[in-house]
Amino acid sequence: MYYLNLNLKKLYLPLLLLGLTSCKKMMSPEQYQTASVKSRSLISQSVQSLETVSVDFGSQGDSIAYHASGLLLGFMPSSSPPDVYIKPIKAQFHRLSATNAILRKARNAQFKMKVIVVLSEGWGYSSTTWPGGTSGSDWAKYQKYLHDKVVSIFNAGIKEDSVHFDIWNEPNTPQFWNPAGGSLSSPSHAAVDSNRKRFCQTFLFAVGYLKRLSDTLHKKITVEGPSMTDIAYKYSWETSGPDYPALKQLIDSLKAHNLKPDFLTWHFPGTGGTTPSAQIAAVKALYGTGVPPVIINEYIDNSSPSFEANPGRVGWLASQLERSGIEGAVHAVFSTDNELDNMVFKDAAMTWYTRGEWWWWKKYGNMTGKKVATSPSTNIDLIATADRDSSLAKIVLGNKGQLTGGITVHLNHVSSSHAMEGQQVFVIVEHIPYASNGAVSKTDTVASCTGNFTVINDQLDINFEWLDPKDSYAITLGSKGTSKTFELDSLAETHTAGRTVHVNNDPLAVNGKLSILDATAVGDFVKYTTPTVLSPGTYFVTVHAKKYMPRGKFQLSTSAYGSTYSSTVGDTVDLYDTSAKYLDFNLGYWKVNSSSKKEFTFKVTGKNSGSVGTYPYTLVLDNLKVTPVRP
Repeated sequence: MYYLNLNLKKLYLPLLLLGLTSCKKMMSPEQYQTASVKSRSLISQSVQSLETVSVDFGSQGDSIAYHASGLLLGFMPSSSPPDVYIKPIKAQFHRLSATNAILRKARNAQFKMKVIVVLSEGWGYSSTTWPGGTSGSDWAKYQKYLHDKVVSIFNAGIKEDSVHFDIWNEPNTPQFWNPAGGSLSSPSHAAVDSNRKRFCQTFLFAVGYLKRLSDTLHKKITVEGPSMTDIAYKYSWETSGPDYPALKQLIDSLKAHNLKPDFLTWHFPGTGGTTPSAQIAAVKALYGTGVPPVIINEYIDNSSPSFEANPGRVGWLASQLERSGIEGAVHAVFSTDNELDNMVFKDAAMTWYTRGEWWWWKKYGNMTGKKVATSPSTNIDLIATADRDSSLAKIVLGNKGQLTGGITVHLNHVSSSHAMEGQQVFVIVEHIPYASNGAVSKTDTVASCTGNFTVINDQLDINFEWLDPKDSYAITLGSKGTSKTFELDSLAETHTAGRTVHVNNDPLAVNGKLSILDATAVGDFVKYTTPTVLSPGTYFVTVHAKKYMPRGKFQLSTSAYGSTYSSTVGDTVDLYDTSAKYLDFNLGYWKVNSSSKKEFTFKVTGKNSGSVGTYPYTLVLDNLKVTPVRP
């Protein structure tokens, strides 16, 4: 429908990292696999991080409004694609012709999308249909055309506060604007000058007329434009001239006639040379005082020839747009048969599938609460929110397209995230795969970056490996439920006959006390019973213990109270170390199927060869924490 006549390049990009070690293993929450052991403290040594991005939860702004999400002819009037794929992405605008806006009126209203009506669709783009007529002074036909298009929208029942009118699509390209009749591939200097002058006349006429028509109809007519594309492009004779020459000429014309659109709009492609935040800032500066709010009403990651989009690149573009304070955006991928701009697709059997990009938009659409200040790196950008009502903080990340390897997400003022429980915060890092533009049915959890982490000095570093620049990542802090922490020294317990379990005071323990099993052999155990009932659901299990010597290795297993059936949680943990360390061991997911008190059994499985003494298999345990995980 709207074609960019541009030479666009692919990009490849960034990375991220968490608390204490790099994270490589991917895990599906449904598999309840084990997470790697993590230290309770922040890492003291430097991590091999190529780039660092940061989030400052102490600086929060307005509520997230999903300004970066929009569609270009993204769905059909009826059920294609199904509603279940449209609602989660929170698209705010749908850019269409007047005819298609009317056809899709019900679904746009259903999803509370405003429509951007492209008025040039239906007029025609050939040189013989210049709105100013042959002389440049005959506007009657064009005026009637504008009147009829606007009135048809209102007569169809589309409300005035739900529609913008976009005057022309990509008027700085001869494919869409060529009243001079010059060459499409290499227009002459004279043809370019004539086309630009005539477009300024047309745009000024349209803005002025639609403002007058608004008064006549007693309806607000919101006008946007000029919707130029590749605005930084210069012809050979313009290399020493001003930046954005076509746009500057239009802005100067608007100012000279004391006119301006309600929204300043343009398109940019996803090329390596375009940094959206920098371009938006430059255009605002070019306009100067009184600049209208900005809408980027087409943006794209153009991977010729299929115009495919990937979650890494799209995440970066969307993060750049949010960073720039735009009022709206329209993501555009062409020739995709109305499948949410390539986010979903169906096979020959009419079965629908989601791509990785859809999952990025879903994670973005799931963000709630206040936007949080962030700082990007060279290749990674991000969006963050904190929600007091849900006690969740969320971060979505994007990759410019060039970075693979380790990245650090540095969190500041974590206590202001509303996600902490005591001195800890529960972290889930999710990997959103690109899968070569194929079907992606779910995200994966980065296992070694998931668990409860202690926050020191109100800061936490999240370190992980960005495996593929076309992939993306999302981070959730906190849990909708409330974690339960069981101080093991205060629980009822049973243990191996002939062994001793005793409680020692220790000022460095979380509650000032430690529960100790004096074990002498493999197979020794201590079993603790919870005093409260745990409801069915999925939990994440974290054990806090003291490493030192002598110490044994243990395997944790769980069972309902009094049951003979048990299941293991996590991998074997070795408590031996040559120096004392108080650590959190994030063991992984645990599925609870029935409401009951639970038993947690720590069974000795072996020991380090350096662990010697009277009780070489000793277990020194502090507490056990179970964190409910959202389904």
